[in-house]
Amino acid sequence: MANRCSGLVFAGVLATAVSFLRAAHAQPTEAPPAATASSEPSVEPPVAPPKEPPTPPASYERWILTTELLGVLAGRYGVQVEYVLTPRDTIAVYGWYLTSETQGTRTLIEGDPDYLYDTRTRAGGIDAQYRRYIGGGKGGNGGFISPGLEFHDYVAETSRECASSYGYNNPGSTGCPSRPSFHEAFSYLGGTLDIGGQAILPVGLTVGGSAGLHYRRVVAGALGDTPHAWSWAISHSDGLRPRLRVWLGWAF
Repeated sequence: MANRCSGLVFAGVLATAVSFLRAAHAQPTEAPPAATASSEPSVEPPVAPPKEPPTPPASYERWILTTELLGVLAGRYGVQVEYVLTPRDTIAVYGWYLTSETQGTRTLIEGDPDYLYDTRTRAGGIDAQYRRYIGGGKGGNGGFISPGLEFHDYVAETSRECASSYGYNNPGSTGCPSRPSFHEAFSYLGGTLDIGGQAILPVGLTVGGSAGLHYRRVVAGALGDTPHAWSWAISHSDGLRPRLRVWLGWAF
């Protein structure tokens, strides 16, 4: 009986020791680390500065209406209409009409002429140009270069009479020979190239001018060697010629 009790006590001690050893050698299950706030400061993505609204384009007048001053002095009346396509590109169309009567010799200076001429001219035309404003020029304001085309139609009638020096130049003559009037009707077609500038004042008043060349040829009628009175404002000839224009008007 004593041996049986001793065996039970030994068995119990042994089981307890085994359980303790198992517990000591068992790998503890690590709990996942608790979420903690990072010690490093959080980095936020950069924020772009707000964009400034785009600057609206400068306003400018769309239409420019002018008349040519030098043409008025020559008896040529007309209106030029310029339309602004873009800040640097415009189209200018100039329509004009002329009535003129000039008296004098065939050339500007002619000593002791035989005849004096009286020339009556009626004409009309249209000039069309593309203008490209350069440098700081915009909206029809500033310097420009402008190629273009022109069409002009002329009717001229010239009569003549003997000058006071006719008898001196033709001794023995019995009088001044009569001669019918000379009649011409012809049309020009040509190309132009001008360089100029235009200024539009704040109130809309517009002033401008240009200088350039035009080349024209007779495309209808006939341009003969018909004598006529010389005129600085009217040219009865074709070919390459200079041209000068000055205008005044209004932009709106």
